[in-house]
Amino acid sequence: MLSKNFKSNKYYEVTRYWFKYGNEEDALENTVTVWDTFEKAIAYIERYATGLKFESASIEEVIVDREITANDYKHGDYEYVSIQKIYDVTLEGVEDFTKGKICYFEKSEQADETLEQETGIIKTMDDWQKSDLEFKDFAKVGDVVDESIVNWFAECVPPITYNSDLIQCGEAYGHRDNPRTGRFEGTYITFAKADDKWIYKGHCFCGEQKNIA
Repeated sequence: MLSKNFKSNKYYEVTRYWFKYGNEEDALENTVTVWDTFEKAIAYIERYATGLKFESASIEEVIVDREITANDYKHGDYEYVSIQKIYDVTLEGVEDFTKGKICYFEKSEQADETLEQETGIIKTMDDWQKSDLEFKDFAKVGDVVDESIVNWFAECVPPITYNSDLIQCGEAYGHRDNPRTGRFEGTYITFAKADDKWIYKGHCFCGEQKNIA
């Protein structure tokens, strides 16, 4: 995790996959963590790489638009500039340090989402019910929604991701090729919390917040 003294425009994101019950035929689960340095990210992976449940892990170098602290990261107070895979390790322990393609984020997309959040309009469960619309037609990415909507999606089926600042509905909305993992994966209705507001993030891969159109 990011240390209390972290202050940089760069951090390292680890995505770790494991077999739910330790068998290769099990469904894959994943955890995403972030670290100050590449060395700390590697050390985290090494703690789990010999376990029976381990399937694979990767490290991506993330660049943001300014120098941030751990608190800025927690509240999403920054914009992505680029992300690049720099390390990968497989179930067999094969390591790959080949740097992948740098993926740049389009600032305009993030600006549109920020604009939605700054309008102060909160879409509520009551609004949704009265609209008689499917949620995909009622809300758009970047909308602020009330907690009743988030709770509805968290309770209708067991969520695939459930923590204090990220909730993803447990039923996949669709499936797409994930360029970050090279796998065909589900996308899930996603809500992320920032500044005590729940933001609708669209349909994202497990553990992620980028809408997959």
